[in-house]
Amino acid sequence: MEKQPKWWSARTRIRDKDPLEDVTRMAEVAYGASSKSRDFAVFSVWEEHDETKPYDYRLVYFSPLAALFCKTIIDSGEFMSQECERPSPDEPGLALAVGDEATAWDLLK
Repeated sequence: MEKQPKWWSARTRIRDKDPLEDVTRMAEVAYGASSKSRDFAVFSVWEEHDETKPYDYRLVYFSPLAALFCKTIIDSGEFMSQECERPSPDEPGLALAVGDEATAWDLLK
């Protein structure tokens, strides 16, 4: 049985600057390298601190194709990265960071 490519999540605590701007810039380059494939998507969520989380966090989801092209971001050491299930399109605050707005959300179905 062939192994199915997985989604990846990358999470980091917000310190002085939200890393999403840098991630988006690098992922845009990777998106171009993928020939702007409809299977390439990077989503993000801002997790605000509360009584269970003492810090704000940035969570970034990479579709299987985006994870292949963005391996340097995932493996950078700046994030706690792991394979994950695809995010729910109903996840509060989920936003498309990089990808085709017309097709990226279909990857979450």
